[in-house]
Amino acid sequence: MEPLQTLTEILRALADTVAGLFIRLIGFATSGPINLAMVLAPLAAVAAIVLLLRRERAAGLVESVEEIKEEDQPDVLDQYEMDETIKVVIKREDGAVKYYSIEPELDERLLRIVSQIEETYIRKGVDPSSVLKKLDLVEEDLKKVTYHVIKNLKGSWKLEPLIRDEQLEDITITKPGPAYVIHRRYPDMGWMETNIVFTGEELDRQARILAERNGAELSIAKPSAEVMTHEGDRIAITYAGELTPGSSTITIRKFPRSPYTILDLVRFGTLNDITAAYIWTMIEAKKFVLIAGPTGSGKTTFLSSILQLLPAKAKILTLEDYHPEINLSWHRNWHRFVTRRTLGETAYSLADILRLSLRHRPDYTVVGEVRGTEARVMFSAASTGHGMVSTIHAEGLEDVYQRLTSVSMGVQQDELSFLDVVVLIRGTSRGRKVMNVWEVEKPGKEHLISWYDVVHDRFYPENWRQLAMNSPTLSKDPYLRSQYELRYFTLKRLLGKGEKYNAEELARVVEEQRRSWEVVIA
Repeated sequence: MEPLQTLTEILRALADTVAGLFIRLIGFATSGPINLAMVLAPLAAVAAIVLLLRRERAAGLVESVEEIKEEDQPDVLDQYEMDETIKVVIKREDGAVKYYSIEPELDERLLRIVSQIEETYIRKGVDPSSVLKKLDLVEEDLKKVTYHVIKNLKGSWKLEPLIRDEQLEDITITKPGPAYVIHRRYPDMGWMETNIVFTGEELDRQARILAERNGAELSIAKPSAEVMTHEGDRIAITYAGELTPGSSTITIRKFPRSPYTILDLVRFGTLNDITAAYIWTMIEAKKFVLIAGPTGSGKTTFLSSILQLLPAKAKILTLEDYHPEINLSWHRNWHRFVTRRTLGETAYSLADILRLSLRHRPDYTVVGEVRGTEARVMFSAASTGHGMVSTIHAEGLEDVYQRLTSVSMGVQQDELSFLDVVVLIRGTSRGRKVMNVWEVEKPGKEHLISWYDVVHDRFYPENWRQLAMNSPTLSKDPYLRSQYELRYFTLKRLLGKGEKYNAEELARVVEEQRRSWEVVIA
């Protein structure tokens, strides 16, 4: 017998039984008023309970339906506006985090206006700005038209909304399909898919536009370009599958318009104020400090934040490749050196400009990233007492030593003792963190000054006195320890105030504080 038939027969039997009981109850109730009351009272109570249960069940069903609906809706992690025209929404959707850029929409009338302005510019060379000024449009429509005209004629076409977003760190398109981005607020999320999608033809056109509008040539004869935009972003392009089979590719590294300060990094949880004050003290004391980490870990951002705190009267030299990232433009005695890419005898490598820079009598020499023979020059300069700071691509302390002593860099084993401090920074599930700081006496004799506990999400040590005890340099040098204390309490006070400073403002505030230190010490 089938299970369904068995269940049906049981229900029928149960119904017959209930019906028989109901008939008997009716007969009993009609035999007298007292019996009627005895039957109706329990039935009323049962009816009330059934009604209550039905209501609760209905409410439960509604709640469960609402829960299902909420689960079906993607989680909105963040949303914000740019230039009062573009809205950004970041959602958790289909098991992934996606980035949506919502541009201002144009109706048919506004579309015609945009087309007419573009045609006037292309055919007659009339400046779009002059035409836009004459338009009789309400403010909202004027903003929409202006955005699309600039986007198409002078901007970055389909990538314009992504390039405008200062919260993005990297943008890439490696084949026809969506562009992907890395967001500064969510670096641990990795590459987010966007709603900006390219066909193969559109990707080729986008690559040409980016190259041409930033002063570079891109063609089958010259299938790659590396350019720097006016805003300071770095773009690497390959064209039409010549070097990358299949399609053009675009990768854009976006740099903050206003560099992050050390206060920003402490608030982001990249490091604590105790460790920040120590590294600031060691760099200002002209120690040789090397910041290590993998690609995209924030090495240059961290280096730049510390350089903002150096004395205004100091002479700072920064040496970088032809696309510089460090910006100290407000500093009155900052010299920027960059490599020269010209082929032949006139080319200047990092090693060449490092040798040249040492003749300029710098107080602090900063090499953006050490990768080759300039490493040997750095160590030679450090041995004579030059303050030296740089970054290096490495996964840990041993990796730092191995890279420095490799054939490409050429540092001798005994020269490693000139290194004073190694800082390791890398990305974690909780964002970028300064994982370890070591003070180096010599290879094999390093002192762990501070560290980050991934499991408990905490930095150690948790007080400045313990960090000072961990450092042989601070323990043996009372003056340097006093300098460390001044810097720690300065950072603590500025963080406590809660004010938001840009890099130039923070440098000015710290300089004012430095004058008061000098008065106290004197």
